[in-house]
Amino acid sequence: MVASTMIIAIPTGVKIFNWLATMWGGQIRFNSAMLYCIGLLAIFTVGGLSGIMHAAAPVDLQQHDSYFVVAHFHYVVAGGVMAGIFAGIHYWFPKATGRLMSETLGKWSFWTYFIGFNLTFFPMHFSGLYGMPRRTWTYAEELNVQIFNQLSTVGAFIFALSGILLLYNILRSAKKGEPAGHNPFDAPTLEWSIPSPPHHYNFPVIPEVRSREPLWHEDERREIEAVTLGEAAEEPHMPNPSFWPLLTAMGATLTWGLIMTRIWWAPLIGLALTGICIFMWATEDPFAEKGSHSAA
Repeated sequence: MVASTMIIAIPTGVKIFNWLATMWGGQIRFNSAMLYCIGLLAIFTVGGLSGIMHAAAPVDLQQHDSYFVVAHFHYVVAGGVMAGIFAGIHYWFPKATGRLMSETLGKWSFWTYFIGFNLTFFPMHFSGLYGMPRRTWTYAEELNVQIFNQLSTVGAFIFALSGILLLYNILRSAKKGEPAGHNPFDAPTLEWSIPSPPHHYNFPVIPEVRSREPLWHEDERREIEAVTLGEAAEEPHMPNPSFWPLLTAMGATLTWGLIMTRIWWAPLIGLALTGICIFMWATEDPFAEKGSHSAA
């Protein structure tokens, strides 16, 4: 445990500085998506620092099964991961729906998220250090953790408000949001060269790419947008929909579920179903005429 706790800090630190270096020297726009990204870096860093200290056996012994661990876990999973998901929602929403999310509501949801999250979980570090155990429904008054629990309760309500604001922003923007255009963020990559929302065939013609950031090079941008924004002269022939990918995923899920039964032969049932589905998926003809059941 000590070794793994220390080693995991290496790739985590690399990613933190990788993300910081990505922003270094750029013209940062502090829109909702960027605020959530910056919030992710701040929250995830705190969660990482409060985790790596458990590589020291005396610290781990004192804080094990205390509210300090609850705080650390939520700073990494709830704070870090959720901030990334919310950043992705704000960034990709225009491409998925063709409409922009409200920046005013987005910033309100971010600040209530950031303040509410930290007010909820940061005091738990102190609760844990004071000796408050987790998974216990009542605590001795002598622990003197009431103030920390009260702060966490207030923070939880603010944290919940951020989720309500985000949900309202999504529902409102999906119906009444401003038209987004194909590239509202002036992004450099190919998905932003096609209409929003995209056609089901994505690109009518496969564009030629000569750089990592084609839409930031004016000559390349004009050439790509000329072939991707126009209507296709003839709609590309798309493969038929298939149920086999869904059935394959269900078979894999069943396999892992049956592993938990601890009956040695039970997972073989799910594994066999998964194998059959993969075989059928691989051998079906994706361009067969509708009504035909021929396989390649």
